[in-house]
Amino acid sequence: MELYRRYRPAGTSFLGVSLDDDLGKLDAMVTAKQIPWPQLSDRLGFAGEVPRAFHVTGTPTLWLIDDAGKLVARSHTVEDLEDDLERLAAR
Repeated sequence: MELYRRYRPAGTSFLGVSLDDDLGKLDAMVTAKQIPWPQLSDRLGFAGEVPRAFHVTGTPTLWLIDDAGKLVARSHTVEDLEDDLERLAAR
């Protein structure tokens, strides 16, 4: 959430892709954690199109994509992305 607060004002977009098969559980989690960015779910879990296309093997899986649509970094932890996000924000 800290990265959202820090980088959202500069125009960084955030999007969640949920692997939940129960939208009620997803909604409850989003509400409980007060997540302000959009969440997508096809309710198919790891069998869904997005996890298969992007080789998601665990959660969370985080991607950092630049303005040109290029994948800059991929990680399972926010801390691993912070340096890359800082570098992109400085452009």
